[in-house]
Amino acid sequence: MVILEEEPGPGPSSSRLSPPQPDSHPLPTSPPLPTTPPRAVTPRPVPISTPRRSPRRRRRRVTPLTQDAARRELIRISDRRAEIEEANRDTLIKLLEEIRGIKEMLLSRYVERPRDEV
Repeated sequence: MVILEEEPGPGPSSSRLSPPQPDSHPLPTSPPLPTTPPRAVTPRPVPISTPRRSPRRRRRRVTPLTQDAARRELIRISDRRAEIEEANRDTLIKLLEEIRGIKEMLLSRYVERPRDEV
């Protein structure tokens, strides 16, 4: 701690620094951490023979389709498409029949109801 003191005496007042005095309650200090010289970060060399993807993630081998297998697959897809179209057609026919039934029911109620003469 540094204290400014005034020198007593005649003339202009002057101040001087007192010598540093030790604190009566020093703070606990921890030992300094060991220092290591700074090192340049260099990338690890990668061997040329290593694969870029991880070894656990291997690609499955898929056998190429033969012309015959491709033809069978196209036939299967075409058959499935025909089944779906037929099911859709059947559903549409049923819906149209229900709509016709509702329409006839509404018309019959309208026609059967007697009109009030004005």
